[in-house]
Amino acid sequence: MEDISTSQLLKPLEQLYLAGNYQGTIDKLLEMRDQLDLGIYYYNLGTLQAKVGDMGAARYSLEQAQSYGFNSTTVKNNLNFVKNNLAQNGVVMEYSSPKDKMLEFSSSFGMSSVLIVSLLFVLVTQAIYFFAKRKWDRTLVVLIFIFILPIAAKFYVDQTFIQAVTLKDGPVYEGPSQIFEKKLDIKSGAKLVVKNNGDGWYLIQSPQEYIGWILGPQLAFLRNKQ
Repeated sequence: MEDISTSQLLKPLEQLYLAGNYQGTIDKLLEMRDQLDLGIYYYNLGTLQAKVGDMGAARYSLEQAQSYGFNSTTVKNNLNFVKNNLAQNGVVMEYSSPKDKMLEFSSSFGMSSVLIVSLLFVLVTQAIYFFAKRKWDRTLVVLIFIFILPIAAKFYVDQTFIQAVTLKDGPVYEGPSQIFEKKLDIKSGAKLVVKNNGDGWYLIQSPQEYIGWILGPQLAFLRNKQ
């Protein structure tokens, strides 16, 4: 288990963990959720879920740990182990289309990161204009637009699309109802970008190999990075 400042809280789990009773450790950890930092909680939960072979849930938990800012080397190593295991079982890991890559790139940055980069760009631009003693002409309007554009784009993506991980194997349909033809079966552990249809159905936007409609209970939704 991770050596952290909340080690006293995790102490009751140590004996179960060292004895190899991973499911018992998971059950106890679930009871302690509200007492722990969520990044630490999801890291430990994901590690234990990988131990019991529940790779879909493990991926979700470890991705959640990162979304809460817990980015230690052990989190990355454990997540890579889980992803490799899922890939060997046929879960799509590579994003092939430009749309897939754009959505993945956008989701990899939090709004705070976008704001910082945009603000730095404005400050550098102001400095260049000041030292060059140039007038604040229409070029400035363009630069302000460039500053606002990534923020607006990030806001749109975060408000429109949701990242999720499938927690169980299940069908993807051609339309938002089970009366439509089943398009494919999707495996547990697939990371998706979806759009909420408002009636329990979600349209998979990415990866393109999985595009179709899926029921909400098959999914666990990831928190947007801040």
